[in-house]
Amino acid sequence: MGNLKFMDLSHCIDLTKLPNFDGIPYLERLVLEGCKSLVEIHQSLGQLKKLVIVNLKHCTSLKAIPRKLEMNSLETFILSGCSKIRRLPEFGETMESLSTLDLEGTSIVRLPESLAYLTGLTMLNLRNCKNLVCLPNVIQNLRSIKIINLSGCSKCEKLSENWNENKAMEVLDVSGTAIKEVPSSIFLLENLNFLSFRGCKGTSPRQAWNFPIPFGWKHKLNNPSISTMLMLPSSSPSLPLLKRLDLSYCNLRDESLPKDLNNLSSLEVLDLRGNNFVNLPTTFISNLLRLTTVRLEYCSRLQKLPELPQNISSIWADDCASMEPLLDTQLLGLFASPMLQRLKQQNCGCIVSIPWSEIPSWFQNQNCLHLSTTHISFTADIPDHCRSSEFWGIVACLIFHGDMGITSTPNLDDSIDYKYYGTEDTWKGGSGGFQIYDQYNCGHQLSMFFFPCNNVHIKQLQLEFSIKRKEKYKITKYGWRVVSMEDFEAWRQMKCEGSSGNNRNHNIIEIASNNNNELTLGVGTLKRVYFYFERSTSEFIEGCDFLEWAKVLDMLTAAVAAATVAVVAATVAVVAATVAVVAATVGEAIAEKRQAFCYEGKDYEKAEKHHY
Repeated sequence: MGNLKFMDLSHCIDLTKLPNFDGIPYLERLVLEGCKSLVEIHQSLGQLKKLVIVNLKHCTSLKAIPRKLEMNSLETFILSGCSKIRRLPEFGETMESLSTLDLEGTSIVRLPESLAYLTGLTMLNLRNCKNLVCLPNVIQNLRSIKIINLSGCSKCEKLSENWNENKAMEVLDVSGTAIKEVPSSIFLLENLNFLSFRGCKGTSPRQAWNFPIPFGWKHKLNNPSISTMLMLPSSSPSLPLLKRLDLSYCNLRDESLPKDLNNLSSLEVLDLRGNNFVNLPTTFISNLLRLTTVRLEYCSRLQKLPELPQNISSIWADDCASMEPLLDTQLLGLFASPMLQRLKQQNCGCIVSIPWSEIPSWFQNQNCLHLSTTHISFTADIPDHCRSSEFWGIVACLIFHGDMGITSTPNLDDSIDYKYYGTEDTWKGGSGGFQIYDQYNCGHQLSMFFFPCNNVHIKQLQLEFSIKRKEKYKITKYGWRVVSMEDFEAWRQMKCEGSSGNNRNHNIIEIASNNNNELTLGVGTLKRVYFYFERSTSEFIEGCDFLEWAKVLDMLTAAVAAATVAVVAATVAVVAATVAVVAATVGEAIAEKRQAFCYEGKDYEKAEKHHY
């Protein structure tokens, strides 16, 4: 056995201890995974100079391991699942080769200072080390480290301050820890591509860590009375390679957010679920050109979406009970995004799903059903200019009403089937289905769907929707709109012209239109449309679609006229009130005069006639 290089005793359930290793000095691989009765490993293991891999995964009874490791060749040391290990061995000065240290689920309280000798370490897994209280400052000496996983270390309250030297760091996961404040140096890790603070808010994160969250549960994490929250640096983070940022369930409020995230130029996924902010800054994410997914579920106080970047492909906003309806410009922005360019290669795509009970006015064709139903069918007439467009399609919007008395868990029948086809039998169209996610159980849900019909020359399109679980869900309203490439280009041109230049006046004109395209100024239907008027009007209008602007001007004219009528009506009301006051004053004077004449025994009526 003197030349033995590989020893695999995995799942030897009766193995309790190992003998002296001095007789096998050339051992390179030792695998003892799943030896659940193993209690002790001989101290001589720590002196094997040729050993490359030690795997002790799930040795759940293991308590005693070598006090010091001086294994020059060791590259991988796995102790994950060894829940009775409370203390790590010291590391020798010659252990530069160790690249992977997996300590997941151990009971260690601290890491040794000799960790600094592991200069070749690239991965440190401390996931669910629930007794670990902190990271040592020597972490900054690990300049080769790429991955640190601290998720679930529920007693870890503080991170080391100086991360400037960890320039190779790519993944940092501190979700489910008890940290209260994020060191600003973390936002200077130029190679970081994944960063998660999920469930970090300075208190025991146990509730935030018990995922997945049950359907229909109103999240206590969103309670504004909770005083603690994760403190982020006030300055905008600068992480040029970051692709995913998870700040969910951190009890973030308006004052704890940075001004914007626009320096995260590579960001693709932003997770802000379960927070307590009311408004996100308008330009919070507007310049993130690679951002495709934003998650805002369970932000029960959030009132409106920020300005969205062009490449957005999905927005999750379940249980955002305070959310205002999307603006028409926001809707067009969603459907003008490259998301639709990707969807045109598919049969259909679900774009938006939020708790709401009204069809947005952007949908030109709307129908309110007097009797709720589980099946609808309608025909969409396709304008000539759309059929000749390079790319066009139908955007459909449905309002579902769920029976809140039915609390059974969701299943595959919580779905809606669709099919669409040309009425001339020249195009078969497509069919499929979507899952209905009613986590918030609020009663109403708005869902929008896009049906691409590029390069199809048909005059009419037939669409049908059917709900499977008929006893739980009903369709109460629906609407649709034809969109084409020209719509997208007009929107992009307007957005480009509206955002160019630094000298612009932000004139907010509040208007609304009902289903008959008539303007109203009532509180219930008020929407907000933003126009950016440049110093040079001709420069602003150049390149815009004239017909679209004619519609806008007509709406503005009607709005001004309505406002004028309102002002005139108000003026008349003021005059009428003034006349009433004067009349009352004169009446009081006449009454006093009449009373005086009566006291003097004079005939008031004759005196009054004589006076006039």
